[in-house]
Amino acid sequence: MLNMDKKKRIIFYTGTAVLFLLLFSGVSYLLSKNTVFSYIIAALFFIALTAAILYAISRIFFLQDDNTELKTEATDADHKSDLKTEFLSDISHGIRTPLNAILGYTELAIEDIDNKDAVKDYLNKIDQSGNHLLELINSILELNRIETGHMVLCENECSLTDIAAELENIFENEIKDKGLLYISDLSEVENPDIYGDHLKIKEILINLLSNAIKYTPKGGSVSLIIKQQFNLSDDLTAYDYRFTVKDTGIGFDEQKLSTIFEPFEAVKEATTNETADQSTGLGLAITKDLVKLMGGDITVNSSPGNGTEFNIDIVFHVQVKAKLKQVIDTSKHSDEDRHIVDFTGKRALVVDDNRINREIAGKILSSRGFTVDYAVDGHDALTRLRDSEPGLYDTVLMDIQMPVMNGYEATQNIRELPGDYYRDIPIIAMTAKAFYEDREAALKAGMNGHVSKPIDIENLFSVLEEFLDN
Repeated sequence: MLNMDKKKRIIFYTGTAVLFLLLFSGVSYLLSKNTVFSYIIAALFFIALTAAILYAISRIFFLQDDNTELKTEATDADHKSDLKTEFLSDISHGIRTPLNAILGYTELAIEDIDNKDAVKDYLNKIDQSGNHLLELINSILELNRIETGHMVLCENECSLTDIAAELENIFENEIKDKGLLYISDLSEVENPDIYGDHLKIKEILINLLSNAIKYTPKGGSVSLIIKQQFNLSDDLTAYDYRFTVKDTGIGFDEQKLSTIFEPFEAVKEATTNETADQSTGLGLAITKDLVKLMGGDITVNSSPGNGTEFNIDIVFHVQVKAKLKQVIDTSKHSDEDRHIVDFTGKRALVVDDNRINREIAGKILSSRGFTVDYAVDGHDALTRLRDSEPGLYDTVLMDIQMPVMNGYEATQNIRELPGDYYRDIPIIAMTAKAFYEDREAALKAGMNGHVSKPIDIENLFSVLEEFLDN
């Protein structure tokens, strides 16, 4: 069956041909009469014929242009479809790679269950692959939130000095293991105390520094340089800050640079399989989008064998009344020096509709002395607290998304129970809802803190220590 465009063209061309024949026949007939009147009429017909020809020609070209535009749109649609297919394929590959390791090493651990050393090695590799899978999922979700406009900046007082110190602590061991020289230079920053999103700024720099360290061989150097460049004339508190991350690593050619901010490029273009396995391939794509979200700009310069340099320019407002902040270097303390809290004598109520999650949380809490009871949903938790003696539970660890009654509703109902105990008992959200808005929603519902799943054990106990008097 002919599509509508072809039908329209056939009708147009046929109608035009018939019109030409009629006009041409009329002109020929009138000229054959050899009268003044017939010549006048023939001239008018000739003008009409000429106009019809010109109109037909213009329409033909218009239809051709229209057809070209439709073809271009179709090509663009096909290209977008191909990109989407490729993106989903890359996601599938990225997820399946660590998942294959998790399942494979789990099977090996079962087969070698009596070999303690082998099982320990398998479990370490399962843990590494699980963390990589979690990082990939978080990156995909974050990239989607940025591109759909759901990412929210939390601009508060923050210190570039603190951020630089935290970054040095994060990468200290990795830098030592690779034998790299790390340089952190803030000498040209007059106002390090600014208003900005501390976590997002740190995330941007973590992505760039981790790449720099990854692609720099032993003996090389990695630098973080922050400069306070100039003040904007129309706002005395707004300054342009330049963040430079450069290395002496392998560098990239022009072809790689043209796609370096595309999702999954790090995976596809990694120099070795080992390097590829350590990367989600989304870090630079997220970095570019975060910089854009902050109203900034990011550029990159690189060449094979000469290292890579990223430059980011973002305008921040400085704190007019800067506060003196003390940077605590936690990396200088050994594991033996760190304070481990014993929660013996404390009782916790774990609220989660998933049996495995309840079991994991219970084991973790019991390892530090907690006595643990369980509730399977928000309504069950509310009933247990209402029917038990006030003071029985020292804290409640509350999942959010549950049947019957969710964690928000349960918390609000608990807070409305009569008595100071129900108003003051620490309720901690322990949930897979891990975004900033989720933390805010938990606090708004009356919860005291937020711990995201998968559970970071030390973070969990740090939060509990904050709210429980030991």
